[in-house]
Amino acid sequence: MAEVVTMKAEKRGSVGTGGARAARNAGRVPAVLYGEGGEPAHITVDAKQLNMEAHRSGFFVTLY
Repeated sequence: MAEVVTMKAEKRGSVGTGGARAARNAGRVPAVLYGEGGEPAHITVDAKQLNMEAHRSGFFVTLY
């Protein structure tokens, strides 16, 4: 069975270009979570943690 990686995410206060730029300047990666029948959730993830996980073997293969 594949290893499950949990990443801490925070809800973004502002959306759009300005909010995404502010998140990047703070060392975070802006993202949007889409779910079945729900409203999109605008979040940010720590850039260092995402970078470490993305460089691990099989990260993009197991992302779902």
